[in-house]
Amino acid sequence: MSLTPLDIQNKEFRRRFRGYHEQEVDEFLDEVVRDFELLVKENASLKDRLARSEERLGQYLNVEESLKRALVTAEQAAADLRAVAQKEAEIIVREAKEQAARMIASAERELDESHRLLGGVRQDQRVFLARVKGELRAQLEALDAAGAVLETPERDEEAK
Repeated sequence: MSLTPLDIQNKEFRRRFRGYHEQEVDEFLDEVVRDFELLVKENASLKDRLARSEERLGQYLNVEESLKRALVTAEQAAADLRAVAQKEAEIIVREAKEQAARMIASAERELDESHRLLGGVRQDQRVFLARVKGELRAQLEALDAAGAVLETPERDEEAK
């Protein structure tokens, strides 16, 4: 059972011989009633503030929980993006390596073809030079032979 200011105000005490001074007791009880009323009002106000604070705390806890879920979702999304980016990077690197290998193989084939062609050109050059040398020798021999014919005794007399 809860004591109210009205209970205090309406409290009646039995009288006895040599009892307390009635006016002092009444004044004291009036003072107790006033203080008790203030305490009851303050208690009600504090209960109201506590209820509002608990309501706001509940809202903050809901916001906190939402933020935690959002953070977990964002972290998962970031991890997923990193994984996708890593896979894409690996694909790009692999494709670049494959393309580089194809380019190197093509360049090596072209180099081999160039070496083969160069070998053919050198062979053709040797054949050509051999032919030219042969022709020059033949021409020199023909010139030598023609020069011998020209050096006949008649010419020797003219030269004298």
